[in-house]
Amino acid sequence: MARILQAIIAGALLPWMTYKLGKYLFSEAIGLIAAGISAVYIYFVYYAATLMTESFYILAILASLYMAMLLVETNRSTEKWQKVKYALLLGLIAGIAVLLRQLFMLFVPFLFLWVWWSGRKTGTKSLIPALVLAAVIIVTMILPFTIYNYARFDRFVLLNTNSGYAFFWGNHPIYGTHFEPILPPEMGSYQELIPQEVRSLDEAALEQELLKRGIQFILDDPGRYILLSLSRIPPYFMFWPSPDSGTISNISRVFSFGLLWPFMLYGLIRVPFWKEAKFKFKIVSPYFLVYLFIFIYALIHIMTWTLIRYRLPIDALLVIFSAIPLYEGFHYFSGRKALKA
Repeated sequence: MARILQAIIAGALLPWMTYKLGKYLFSEAIGLIAAGISAVYIYFVYYAATLMTESFYILAILASLYMAMLLVETNRSTEKWQKVKYALLLGLIAGIAVLLRQLFMLFVPFLFLWVWWSGRKTGTKSLIPALVLAAVIIVTMILPFTIYNYARFDRFVLLNTNSGYAFFWGNHPIYGTHFEPILPPEMGSYQELIPQEVRSLDEAALEQELLKRGIQFILDDPGRYILLSLSRIPPYFMFWPSPDSGTISNISRVFSFGLLWPFMLYGLIRVPFWKEAKFKFKIVSPYFLVYLFIFIYALIHIMTWTLIRYRLPIDALLVIFSAIPLYEGFHYFSGRKALKA
């Protein structure tokens, strides 16, 4: 029952949010096309039907970006309550995204910096008070978990203890210069990679120790780390079938990102030079915020750990860009038919 309920809610909200963002960035037509693609994008359908928070995390990211854009836009008006409303919503939704995935905290400073700069250049007043309000909301949402963790472990743990483990395993010398998204059996298990002398530590202490050792791996051989990070790019953007993957995984990959990546890439390249674009492409434009998120979010994973599902928030934005060539193609061919008639 829970799985069905999640599939219905996520299956409705994600296309709706895609439509809202697509309409804001481009036009209603592109928003509708993007929403249609999002509704049948196999990866989104699959994760909406699983008892995972992936779909709601993606939804929170899209909504956070949208609220940031609206906050900057309202700064051009004199309606103070509108700024307060969008600052509250930005803080609440970004806070939800952080609670779902602590990783999003790494992007929040870039998000706030864009809002501040864009508001400063295009608006009538500084957006610093609005950003302070949003930040207070995020901190307030995180604080109960931090307090609970301190009471449990007697040390500071912001939200969870995942990052240290992931950073240690993702940059372990066992990979050499070639990253494996899932450690194969012949290389041992992830648990076996943890040194025996630190296994007696509690969860939080072990996480912090592993983070230190992961950083030391990089300092000991930065050249290897650079090559290892570069080797994470192909699996992160993988769109072809693999003999190591199951049938469902291969079908999902090929018939979602595999089919759409040429359209996504075309849209990304097209927008800065597109005469029909709603905004001029510059730092203060909403387009720049989208490109910034795609770059930063991909870079974080390329530098740490890559799995295909870690790319899905980027896919959700790229789906909007994939609608551009479809929109142009429809108008081109409908125009030719009209000329022939």
